[in-house]
Amino acid sequence: MTDSESTQQASGGTSRRDALKLAGAAAVGGFATTLSSSAPAGAALRAAAISGRFSVEIDGVFVVGLQMVEPITTESAVSYASDPSTGAITASPGSLDNQSVVLTKDWSNTSEWYNWRQSVVAGKTMRKAVVIHILDRTSSAEVARYTLSRAWPSKYTGPSYSVKNSGHLSESITVVYETLGFKKG
Repeated sequence: MTDSESTQQASGGTSRRDALKLAGAAAVGGFATTLSSSAPAGAALRAAAISGRFSVEIDGVFVVGLQMVEPITTESAVSYASDPSTGAITASPGSLDNQSVVLTKDWSNTSEWYNWRQSVVAGKTMRKAVVIHILDRTSSAEVARYTLSRAWPSKYTGPSYSVKNSGHLSESITVVYETLGFKKG
């Protein structure tokens, strides 16, 4: 043990070696941890989220019974151009093709998502802010958040019924958004 490690432990700090041991144990425990290489020895470990720790709010109201948030998608069309003198082909970003996310929750005999989609069908698109909170392993602190601005549902999927399925009924919406924001917690 080096003098700086002894000093840190005596003052209640964590040595870099102990921090790395904790990081290895944490990774085995089902969540990832990071230790900045530029951080001084004894820097606090930062726990990242695990897949089951998240929440979603739509226009400031948290969604109850949320089961899944499928990957946020942002995609651009690709525009190709050919240079006749060299024959080289270049690729450039074109228009945005897809910016969406699918949210799935327990069906609860409420009609918020259905009504939101029906407003779009009726030509009265109600755009809302959707915030996806990514939480730490204890669900007590936000690690990061995605903000989807001016979002509206392009698709509603109601429950699927089967006598062979004993699971909960669920419903989902595909939400299209105009801008995507990301903020670390």
